[in-house]
Amino acid sequence: MINEQRLVETFIRLAGLNSPSLQEEEVGRELADMLRTLGTHAEVQHYGQSFNVIARKSGTVAGGSPLLFGAHMDTVEPTVGIQCIIAEGIIKTSGSTILGADNKSAVAQILEMLAVFEENELPHPPLEIVFTSAEEKGLLGARNLAVPLLRSRHGIILDISGPPGLIVTAAPAREQFDITVRGRAAHAGIEPEKGINAVRIAAEIIAVLPNGRLDGETTFNVSALGGGSSSNIVPKEAIIHGEFRTHSERRKAELTECIRMTARAAAERFGTAVAVQIETEYEAFRIDSNHPFLAFAESVLRECALVPQRIVTGGGSDANILNRHGICCLNLSSGMHDIHTTDEHIAVADLVTGAEILIRSACSFPSYR
Repeated sequence: MINEQRLVETFIRLAGLNSPSLQEEEVGRELADMLRTLGTHAEVQHYGQSFNVIARKSGTVAGGSPLLFGAHMDTVEPTVGIQCIIAEGIIKTSGSTILGADNKSAVAQILEMLAVFEENELPHPPLEIVFTSAEEKGLLGARNLAVPLLRSRHGIILDISGPPGLIVTAAPAREQFDITVRGRAAHAGIEPEKGINAVRIAAEIIAVLPNGRLDGETTFNVSALGGGSSSNIVPKEAIIHGEFRTHSERRKAELTECIRMTARAAAERFGTAVAVQIETEYEAFRIDSNHPFLAFAESVLRECALVPQRIVTGGGSDANILNRHGICCLNLSSGMHDIHTTDEHIAVADLVTGAEILIRSACSFPSYR
């Protein structure tokens, strides 16, 4: 039923459409048009910085509960001039750009599922398709998704790298923080004594903050330090930017307090002021090990001759947002590898397997209890 050539051609065409985060206009228009030709009612849901595409397809099973399938339209960079190459069954690029399998492989797999349902009389429930934007910018599209428009209580996305068969059962919360240090400007050569060096204070704060992997479920990273304007001026301001991720609410509270106390202690020691801003980008989720939808997904993977493997990830996905809104959403692998690098690739066989997973999930879902 799956048309391998069509699936590969769809993926390559989508990969060739430049769509870094917040620049998804071209691919979004293409997808809305494609969805309409595949028997769905598609609409564009605009929000401040971009848009999401939401589509619905009627079910062929009376009274069936709807099932959601999702992927994101945007990619990381570099993307300009993507040239796809197929060699020994592997789709990759010439090496100067990313491929965009993250997450256009999943987009293509969803479109192939819809094409198969258009061509074949297969039982399936009502389907809801969600293509989000700016996932690579802190799940921005999903965070602005018009969730009240959705009826599904269960969903599947394909947005984890690795071989087909992986299921994410837990993902962390992500906290972004900024620490602004206020110093005092002075001439660095004539009267440095009158200055308070904000960059130096910021460096001391960074030296005290945690770093790297803190435990099995928590990471901490200072990603940027900015400040100062000229080498002959004692910098009056510096800004530290970073993030931490954790699966634990307790660790989240501890690290929030650690950042505030470390900044406050430095301010008191140097007689200056600091401002700390901490924002939750998305919350953690964990699927209960005995959840029936997890067992359902594993049974589908076995039907596809795969060995299900539950994993706990350190990255976020649209599943974080959907689960928070009460939609039990599983994140499966589409088969993509080496994402966010110019070595990104996906095997044609895995691209096909991802589509098979979706088709079998939809066909089996009407009997799910």
